[in-house]
Amino acid sequence: LGKVYRNLNRLAESGEILRLRTENGPDRFDGDISGHYHAECTVCGDMYDIDIPYQAELNKEIETKTGMSISSHRITFDIVCERCKRRK
Repeated sequence: LGKVYRNLNRLAESGEILRLRTENGPDRFDGDISGHYHAECTVCGDMYDIDIPYQAELNKEIETKTGMSISSHRITFDIVCERCKRRK
């Protein structure tokens, strides 16, 4: 298991995969390195890709308002997934 996580960390550091930091659990890894968004269930912790276009214009808007140089952004939505909603 240690070898698997070492390799995942190396791949994330080299930009070949994404590391997704979670609120209440271990890091997750995503092989899709294109700009996209995620949702994390606040009940079970499962993560999902959100199929909406990446909003590159947010980078420019923040650069204009702050003077900072933005290379990319990540957004994770806090949700209750369908499975957890059915359990309640």
